[in-house]
Amino acid sequence: MKTVGLMFISFLLLLSACGSAEPSLSGEADSETQRSPDITGYVMDQQDDQILVVTPKDPASSGTMRAVWVSDAADDLWIGKQVEVWLDGPVQESFPEQGKAEQVAVLEMSDVDGADLQVTEALSSVLSSVASEDILSVDLISFDPDADEWTVKLTELGTGSHLKEIIADKK
Repeated sequence: MKTVGLMFISFLLLLSACGSAEPSLSGEADSETQRSPDITGYVMDQQDDQILVVTPKDPASSGTMRAVWVSDAADDLWIGKQVEVWLDGPVQESFPEQGKAEQVAVLEMSDVDGADLQVTEALSSVLSSVASEDILSVDLISFDPDADEWTVKLTELGTGSHLKEIIADKK
């Protein structure tokens, strides 16, 4: 009876040791890259090594958009690009939020058939021409091949005002 008890306890210990941890193929760094980004959105402003990432308006949600000033972004021209950002450490919960970049990845967008400009270039062009003191969020970016022009619709987060800009599709 004592032997059966010891075998039972040994069996339980063996079972508890199996499958308790998820294996990682490449160690700790791999698990970090597997986590979801903290924010995905468009870069709407840039100041030195800081970029303002704003989520686009999501009609399926309550319409709440998120804006984060991300510091320690690599030296690049960011305005108009769609990015995923992984933040390093705590986020200051001001408006806009503030955090330090662990990683920023540009989401590559496919070229639009018949368009000379890329989506990023169209948005960047509009952002450079719009005079707004408010934080802007993207509602829509579309290309009309018949008119050979881009339509960019933005929302001012503070006032809720909508802006519509139409630009020619010329580089």
